[in-house]
Amino acid sequence: MKLYKHTFHDKKTGKKKQCKAWYISFTDNRQVRRQLPAFPNKKASERAAGKIEELLSSQGIISLDLAKWIKEIPVTMKNRLIKWDIIPKPKRHADKNLLANLADFIAGMRAVERNEKYVSQTERYIRVILDGCECETWDDIDGNEVSVFLSEKIKVQGLGQRTHNAYLVAMKSFTRWLLKNQRVSGTDPMFHVDKITQTEFLKMRRALTLPEQAMLLEATANAPKRFGMDGYERYLIYRLTIDTGMRGGEVANTKKGAIDFESNTLKVDACDCKSKRTDYLPIPDTTAAAIKDFAQDKEPEELIFNMPHDTNWADMIRKDLAAAGIEYTDAAGRDCDFHSLRGTFCTNHAVHFGTKPAELMGLARHADITTTMKYYVTLEYDKKAAAVLKGKNLTHTSTDEAIMRDNRRRRWTLKAS
Repeated sequence: MKLYKHTFHDKKTGKKKQCKAWYISFTDNRQVRRQLPAFPNKKASERAAGKIEELLSSQGIISLDLAKWIKEIPVTMKNRLIKWDIIPKPKRHADKNLLANLADFIAGMRAVERNEKYVSQTERYIRVILDGCECETWDDIDGNEVSVFLSEKIKVQGLGQRTHNAYLVAMKSFTRWLLKNQRVSGTDPMFHVDKITQTEFLKMRRALTLPEQAMLLEATANAPKRFGMDGYERYLIYRLTIDTGMRGGEVANTKKGAIDFESNTLKVDACDCKSKRTDYLPIPDTTAAAIKDFAQDKEPEELIFNMPHDTNWADMIRKDLAAAGIEYTDAAGRDCDFHSLRGTFCTNHAVHFGTKPAELMGLARHADITTTMKYYVTLEYDKKAAAVLKGKNLTHTSTDEAIMRDNRRRRWTLKAS
């Protein structure tokens, strides 16, 4: 990098003179020698030379300081640097404000068929932050300001720690998308903003003990019709969930054709799976046989279960727990809602089957082992229960065959009438 002034001969006087402006001479990343007119002021020209050196070593990542300098320089200098590919060309979305870019971001999420509830929630979180921090353009985003804004919402509006982190994750995903899609240039202002440590858990769940599992299943099998399903259908839903760890939405969307009754495996389609990938889950033989018998009159494309809307699942299991003599909320304040059956699956494997944590993480289809062991496994149960043989079907009881016979008899009676 060299700073100099051009000289020329004055035609009138014949004397040698210097140009008013300084020139910057440098070799770009293509090994081409460039001469760039700078400023009459030497210090301003030296600063420009330093910024160009930063640009050449930035590998296309424009810092906020560089982006600010690029905005300030004369148009002729900027155009020449663009022509030489030293600074990026203006993007066709560069004139869009943040709300216009947000609309494109949300449209992209819907295009890849992300869950609509998640998409709407993400959009709402980002809009709240942009409005609260008065961010209209990329330069208005300040990570520290966002962090302070969310902290104030915790104090004033009672925002929970988990919700605070959800707001933060949504905003960070938006800024990453803006940079990745070259809608803006510079560094991510949200990169160094970390989630807060979650010390409060608004929803505390517990797993069912072995005796409670047996009580719930046997009581539900002969229970009256609730939420559009007879007791036996609800019994099969609970049994399948405990045996496979399936999420409620996955159970509700399971079609008869998704189960291979020869290998006793269940296919969870990517569109129904939280991870958006297709999974294959093993089903215990006796559970698969019970479902096959129950769904014998259904077509492969039909749903196996007539589950109610997810807002009714908690009430559904609450009533069945009460019928079985099991408290919905224990002395520690932990609930046993429908999702607790997934925790029961994880606890059965960790405590009773002796499944290793890494293997259990795979069975639960979690992305990290902390989620499995911290939120889904209840370890304080009686250690004597760990003597249960590894691999035994815990939902299979001596009354299963009788329950299946009674269900066949009820179906035959209904058909005859």
